[in-house]
Amino acid sequence: MVSRSLVETLLPRRPELDRAARARVLSDVTDFVQQALAMAPWHLRIGVNVLTLCLTAWLSIYLGLTRLRAITHDMGERAIELFERMPNPAPGLVRLYRSLAMLAFYDHPIVMALMGIESSEERQTRFRELRRGLDAGIR
Repeated sequence: MVSRSLVETLLPRRPELDRAARARVLSDVTDFVQQALAMAPWHLRIGVNVLTLCLTAWLSIYLGLTRLRAITHDMGERAIELFERMPNPAPGLVRLYRSLAMLAFYDHPIVMALMGIESSEERQTRFRELRRGLDAGIR
């Protein structure tokens, strides 16, 4: 139920990715957000789905006067900012989507490599080797 364009609007612009890398990261982030929401308890999923329908309707109304090809990233951001200003629980839905998207984006191996950050797999391997060395010294 999570739209790819919604996730794309919530993703940061930096670090800049080439078109192929951005498409790959966007696909992976969208999958992560969908999977995370699918694992939520049923009563939370119902609320998120209802609010997502409201957000989709809002975006359709706000951006509906513009042809789809003419919609820019800035227009999408502006529409979401206006939705976020509505009374609760609208801001919570945007915060949920933004948090999940940011978590997946900055934890993606392509983004981490561009930022010069060690991936979680590399870090885990390094700590396991360090722990093996310490364990060997204790015995």
